[in-house]
Amino acid sequence: GLFESGRNDPPSAPTRHNEGDRTLGFRILRHLGGESGVVGIISLALYVSVAWLLEMKYHVFDVDAVSRMANAFYVLYSRDPHLAAIGFVWNPLPSVSVMPLLLLKGLWFPLVSHNMAGALTSAVCMTGAVHQLRCTLREWGVLRAPRLVIVALFALNPMIVYYAGNGMSEALYTFTLLAVTRYLSRWITQDDLSSLVYAAAALGFAYLARNEAVSPALLSGFLVLCVSFF
Repeated sequence: GLFESGRNDPPSAPTRHNEGDRTLGFRILRHLGGESGVVGIISLALYVSVAWLLEMKYHVFDVDAVSRMANAFYVLYSRDPHLAAIGFVWNPLPSVSVMPLLLLKGLWFPLVSHNMAGALTSAVCMTGAVHQLRCTLREWGVLRAPRLVIVALFALNPMIVYYAGNGMSEALYTFTLLAVTRYLSRWITQDDLSSLVYAAAALGFAYLARNEAVSPALLSGFLVLCVSFF
């Protein structure tokens, strides 16, 4: 046929590339079918369902969450769209994180009218928090059964479930703090400098999400000094 090479032709670069693509695809499928993928998919499905119920069915609109979404809306759709329209009252990261979804408001207006943009962002961030906790426990050597029990107790905690679907900044803040814990622990146990860089970046994002990150930043800095010099 037109796209079929001869039997005696040497393997071409596109063939090797396709084989690599298939290998990458198999890796992705295997990852999704593994513990990490299953936990992530279940958590995301649960939190998105909670977000839908809170915002679309029961109309539970948290004022702070709506304000953060509104700040992002002003940046994109005000009479004078500019980044400073995000304001200087709230930390900027929660508002910045919903901007990509606000660009899709023409396809589904409840992203704006019912703050589904903020709620979906919270669901994704809390799913990331669950993932960070699971990875932390695995790196600590916790066996699968107790590890999954601890992850389930965290993921199904009523406050965690609520903040995973209400569009506020707690989900993003929790995700960044758990990332800090994971990478600081890895740096201490494995002396991996890149993990310390990841922890510092996560702390920066945590402060961009909530002012309360000042305390974890000070404690983390003190911990790094102690480990480094003693």
